[in-house]
Amino acid sequence: MKLVKPYVKYVQNKDNFEHIAKAARICYASEAKGHNDYEFVENLWKKKNHRSPYRHGTLYYEIPASFQRLVNKFINNPFCTYVYIPGEYTWFISTNCQFVKELDSKILRTIDNFIISEEYIYKCAKAYPELLDIIRISFEIQTQISTSRELNRVSPNNICEQSTRYCNFANEKFGEHIAFCEPHWLDAITYYYENGEQEADERIFFKVDNKIFANVGENIEVGKYYPIATKGIPQKDGSSLVYNPITIGQDYIEGLLDDEQRYFRYIKYGMKPQDARGILGLDCATKCFYTYSIKEWKHILDLRYKGTTGDPHPNAKIIATEIYNKLKELNLLGDYE
Repeated sequence: MKLVKPYVKYVQNKDNFEHIAKAARICYASEAKGHNDYEFVENLWKKKNHRSPYRHGTLYYEIPASFQRLVNKFINNPFCTYVYIPGEYTWFISTNCQFVKELDSKILRTIDNFIISEEYIYKCAKAYPELLDIIRISFEIQTQISTSRELNRVSPNNICEQSTRYCNFANEKFGEHIAFCEPHWLDAITYYYENGEQEADERIFFKVDNKIFANVGENIEVGKYYPIATKGIPQKDGSSLVYNPITIGQDYIEGLLDDEQRYFRYIKYGMKPQDARGILGLDCATKCFYTYSIKEWKHILDLRYKGTTGDPHPNAKIIATEIYNKLKELNLLGDYE
């Protein structure tokens, strides 16, 4: 069993075909093999059963207000973000490649005349800062399945997520381990020696003769030589709740190991991955690829970072905080605080 840390990785869109391919491959935990990104992405469209990765491709338009009927095709659709600049009598619009490819061919021939680059939007944003709201940004995220469910509760969905239905965790490419994402209250990856602490992004755990061991270059028995730690959880009254690292922390690790072994047994007995996954808990690690406009990211941050509708779950806030920090670093949030 592998315990991994959550992460957020900003993925810049340098080419739509490459970007769409990256998103699609997240679903199957696959790498590029045998054909280029263009061929791979074109095949996704031709097969018709997996076109949603096209939502991660981005197109920008500047359409004069005199083309109002054309503009209405965009501003009345939930997959588009737009800003009207009265002084210029023009609409700036961002949308995804799936929406555009499904438009009528006559409309496609017309809108091709209004395509603009992201660089042009940044240039115009110096005079009109509100244009930053239509910039579309992608993140690759590793987190718990339970947390991805919270992040996925956005409409419309521009999401590619690793599939527990089509990914067989018994395959060699997963290293013969099922990955679970370390929850906010547990500290089982970072550990301490007499001469200092050691950081890692992941840690392998396994069981021999009913004893749990952690693989850290050498096998160390959990509990005896490798204590599992838990973190304090701030409470509203100012106190800190700490789960017992022995009765909860070690038992939690043992439970994940048991789930992993049951999964592998079921696969060995001939069960399909889509059925064997039923015994995997909500802390099973997943990877997701999200693409949203800055306006949409602000809405997500309202829910999972600020907690405008209630306290966000700590695991979700860890992810949302990293997204906030990256967007702030990219100077895309303006006066959003």
